[in-house]
Order: sequence, then C-alpha cells, then structure tokens
Amino acid sequence: MNRQHRGHRLLFLLIGFLCCTPAAFAQSQQGMDLVTGIGYPSVGSGPVVLMGAELRHRTKDFGIGLRIANELGAAGGDSTISLQASGDWSHTRLPFYALNLGVSALVSQRANETASKVSIRGDGSYGNLRGNLVVGYAGGRLSSFPWHPDELSEIGADGQPYYYFQSNVTASILPTQGLRWSQDVVWQRSLVDKNTAVTIVTGPNVRLGSGRLSLQSGMVIGPNGMVPRTRLTYSLDSFNGRETTGQIEFSIDTTSLHGGGPVLQGAYSLQADWWKVQAMIRVETDDLAHPKLYFSILPLF
Repeated sequence: MNRQHRGHRLLFLLIGFLCCTPAAFAQSQQGMDLVTGIGYPSVGSGPVVLMGAELRHRTKDFGIGLRIANELGAAGGDSTISLQASGDWSHTRLPFYALNLGVSALVSQRANETASKVSIRGDGSYGNLRGNLVVGYAGGRLSSFPWHPDELSEIGADGQPYYYFQSNVTASILPTQGLRWSQDVVWQRSLVDKNTAVTIVTGPNVRLGSGRLSLQSGMVIGPNGMVPRTRLTYSLDSFNGRETTGQIEFSIDTTSLHGGGPVLQGAYSLQADWWKVQAMIRVETDDLAHPKLYFSILPLF
C-alpha cells in the first residue's frame, strides 16, 4: 500500500506542477482530443472499449498534457479508470545537437486493484551519435489502452512492482553505406523478491532495402547467473502512401531479461488522417500456448 501511495503522490506532484505552469507562453497552442478506440489486450479476452479526453498545451519548447480515460471490458464488465499527466521540454540547434526531456505519471484503478507508473525519458543527438534514456517505477501491472510499448516488453514480466532503467546509444559509422553501431542496456529490480537483472547487447545496424537489419550480441546477468544473448531485428521505419504512414518491426531473441528460451516479437502500426491501427505479438518458446497479443483501432479527433 505504501508503494501505491508513493506512486499517487508522485502523480499529484506532477499534476500540481503542470497546473502551476503559466497559462500563456509565447506562440502557445492548446486544445482537447477525444480518446476513443476498441481493442483486444490478449488472446482469448473480449474487446475493450476506450472513452476519454486529453487536454494539451504546447509552446515552441514546452508541452504539457492531462488525460483521463475509462476502459470498459465488454466481456467481463471490467472498468478501468486511468489518469495520466505528462510534460516535456525540447531544445534543438541543428545540425549540431537536439535534446528532449519528458516526464510522465499514470494511475489506473480497476475494482480493488491499483497500478501506478512514473517515468523520466531523455532523447538526444550530437553529431553522428543518437541515444535515449528511460528511468522509471511501476507499482502493479494493469494494461493501459491504447497500448504502451512496455505492455509486451520483457520488463516487469512477473507483474511485481519494480524499478527499471533502459538506455540505447547508436553511432553512425559509415553514413553513405548506412552502417550504424548500437548498444542497449536494460536493468530491472523487483521490489517483492528483490531480484535484479541486467542485460547488455551491442552490434551493427545496416540498411537493407527500405528497412534496417540489426544483429546484437551480449549477455544477461540475473538470478540464474550469466547467460549469453543474441538478438536479430528487422525494422521498416516508415512506408508512406498518399494518405497513410506505417511502421513494422520483427525480432528474434535467444533469451530474455528473465531467462528462458528464444522469444519472437512483432509490432505493426498504420495511421491515416482520422484513424490508427496498432498490433503487437510476443511469443516465448517456453510458453507457446500463451502468446501475448494486442490489437487496437483508434479514431483520431
């Protein structure tokens, strides 16, 4: 319960900061978006209907947002209320560097279950280097809709409250040939069993047709000791039509942050002027009968 209160306090502090931000900045933009959609959060579950709204305020360098939504489970009658506050700051001086810092806090309530998430993210580039860093805390695990990239990730797979750290650094080695070198680091510590796991992988990333192919190798260090790890990923950053933009990515991993056998994962999104489709699937060979799946359709207003 103390961890839940901690997540709530962080959320309320962030909301207070956002509300105390001056109401008018130079060249500011503000508005409200309707948040609606329908999706399937897992195999065998019924559809989930989303209804809510998001308030936005944007200036040249700053952005803040506040979203409240209700997720209705059509099959079991479950209802999840979520409140999310976010803010970001960016500064760019091209072609030299670009920097973006963001903070987000989310609280969800379903019946007697409460989940909270707080994260701080930084993205930047300097010359031929690009990188990002995410530090966060998650208390409980209730699926948020529209899905967040960490819903099907290996972080927090056991459902316990945890702290985590993610980092990626990519360097352009031969720009004309499309060769890059990337390194990923992930760290997680569960608060119940006190287990800690970390994985480090590094390797080349090359242009292949309209997409990119990455081959990384490294290790996982966790409760089961040190285990080698290799990851093969193909991503099509974007394919543009007259009215749509899409992204697709496939990966094959020899193990995960929590150990076990090979893992296959895919993600797909397609966005038009007034609608968006998203889908993700994660298959762990140790549990083929229970793949993780997410699919959603969202109108854009």
